[in-house]
Amino acid sequence: MRKFFVFLFVAFVAMTLSSCKDDSIPTDILQGRWVLLANTKGNALVLDFNGDEVEVKNGAWEYRPFTSDYVWDFYLDRDSILHLSRYVGSDDDGSDYEYLDFDLSMSNNNQRMTLYYDPLLGSVRHFTFMKRN
Repeated sequence: MRKFFVFLFVAFVAMTLSSCKDDSIPTDILQGRWVLLANTKGNALVLDFNGDEVEVKNGAWEYRPFTSDYVWDFYLDRDSILHLSRYVGSDDDGSDYEYLDFDLSMSNNNQRMTLYYDPLLGSVRHFTFMKRN
């Protein structure tokens, strides 16, 4: 009986220490053009992912924080947080950068992307994009 409990204990410890499948989103599925679903007509917000950069097209106040057309550097961490950064100039202390962070989720066989933005002031905004070729 004692051997059974030792075996059970060893199996339990092995299960708790083993890692689960990595659920992070691979960066390569972001590559390409993504168009905002809320306004698929003329001036829809577009995100073009290419390499480690994303170009924002048709930025406007209604799409804040995407208020202007810029090229951002990006990376996606293991927690599916999309981190954007861009150089905005230089001040007396050195270089100055702007940063944005979004929770990211994918659906429809990775053809639909939703970004959630939680600003310092105000409520959470979400943007849903469809992949276009």
